[in-house]
Amino acid sequence: MKIAILMTIRNYQDCICQLDCFPLLEGDQVKVFTNSARGLGQLSIRLTTFDALILIGDHMPVSRQLINTLPNLEIPDMHRRERALD
Repeated sequence: MKIAILMTIRNYQDCICQLDCFPLLEGDQVKVFTNSARGLGQLSIRLTTFDALILIGDHMPVSRQLINTLPNLEIPDMHRRERALD
């Protein structure tokens, strides 16, 4: 599985790889993005080949328009108070 981890600049930086749970992703192709994409087009190009997104940080909405451009994306049920997905 190809997994993209999106992190806001001010939150956590590169410490994700140091988490005890990170080895659970061994065997998957994981790319950590710590820099912001400029606009929907750039974000869509960046993420088009990924099967899963992990959002870490605040203020990181994922619009329906973006989701519609990501053909491989699998969307799980979300049971969170915050609505990150449109």
